[in-house]
Amino acid sequence: MRLTNHQKEKRFNRQLSATDFFEFGKLFFLVSTIAILVTACEEKMLHSCNLPKVSSEKIERTETANLSIFIDGTPSMVGYVSNNIDSRYKKILDSIDQISTTTWSKPKYFRFGQKKQLIDRDTYRSAKLPSFYQGGANFSVSQIDKLLLDPPGKDRVTIIVSDLYQKNADLGRVQQVLTQNYLKQGYSIGTLGVKSEFNGTIFDVGLTNQQFGYSTLGLNSEKYHPFYVLILGTYGNVYHFYEQMQQYGLKSVQHEFIIFSPQLVSQVSSLDPKAVKKEDGRGLTRPQTLKDNYLLLRKNGKESVQFLLMDRHSTSKSLTEELTYFPLSKVLQPSRSEVQREDRQYSPKRKSFESIGSLSGIQIENGNIERNSFKFNLDLKPDQFDKGIYTLTAKVFPETLQQPDWWQSWSSDENGLDGSKTNNLFRFMNGLSGNTLDSIREGNHAIAQLCYAIQKK
Repeated sequence: MRLTNHQKEKRFNRQLSATDFFEFGKLFFLVSTIAILVTACEEKMLHSCNLPKVSSEKIERTETANLSIFIDGTPSMVGYVSNNIDSRYKKILDSIDQISTTTWSKPKYFRFGQKKQLIDRDTYRSAKLPSFYQGGANFSVSQIDKLLLDPPGKDRVTIIVSDLYQKNADLGRVQQVLTQNYLKQGYSIGTLGVKSEFNGTIFDVGLTNQQFGYSTLGLNSEKYHPFYVLILGTYGNVYHFYEQMQQYGLKSVQHEFIIFSPQLVSQVSSLDPKAVKKEDGRGLTRPQTLKDNYLLLRKNGKESVQFLLMDRHSTSKSLTEELTYFPLSKVLQPSRSEVQREDRQYSPKRKSFESIGSLSGIQIENGNIERNSFKFNLDLKPDQFDKGIYTLTAKVFPETLQQPDWWQSWSSDENGLDGSKTNNLFRFMNGLSGNTLDSIREGNHAIAQLCYAIQKK
């Protein structure tokens, strides 16, 4: 039976539709499979590598800060001004006076011993005369801790001038109050030390509170008697006041200066988020993305994270990472650092990174600070951990702080009768240094952070 042209056309259309349906089915299956694979490979951005922020409020200068100046009015100070000697002590008092009247609004002046006494500027200027230190029973012994009972603030700066000769129990209380009211609240303590001409009596020495006469007449400046200016407030205000003292005469006076601050840096050091470089050595690269069947990690150029990819040819390798270091001027610097790590592994089942113990195959050696750079060694041993994608976040904190040599050389022991030194100075300064470390840890003030995403294939 012959088919008409119309019948032939209808049969061809039926055959074409069946073929199309079959091809469409194959195409649908392919697209579905791809969709499943794409869905399985979840894309994520790393949000755990944001840098800790430095508290700008506690390190910036406040233009309108209130200034309070306390002068130790006890008899132990009169030796700096006796016999009309032109002492360095007098020069520093003049420097503080010039600063307080030219760049600060409405400064307040106090004389202190066991109590504090509000005085006017003329009385403050009379601190260059012996009569200032003859205030009677309330000014027989200095108790600095009683000056620090008012809470600090970002708009307050406190200046204390004293020889720091405190009874042993008082010395501990001064440390405690400075730590609780300042360091642990994020504020700083500037300590300026000056050796000055002196002719008088030194009191409260050792466990039995001995006293002895001391004169620097005919001695070289190394044998002069030390006194100190404590500058308390935000780091910015402390450092600004010190800079002003430099402009108003301090620069010509031999001195030592250090700032105890719970924040050591102006910003946290980190890996360059834009750095992409090939590593020398077989099987290790620094790509822009990490990808397996379950996860796609992509750099966004903002987070300070480095990607490391190790393929099946990877062998043990040590990488040297160099970060820019941003120290605040005049603060104590770390002599050693310690690393606090958080290691995580991506779980396809939970579709999230899960905390794990520290990976034994990845070690970070403690960093070394050289000028304004921070160097770390990252040791990779891929044979010691499984395939997968990991993240490693390491915060760096100071483990110990440097101790300036003058702390020891200016300090005498409990019963030392050396007028060129300060009784128990090292114990006082070293105690503040240890309390500074505690405040850094409690405040979580990291000085650097290393962040990696690592894939082993």
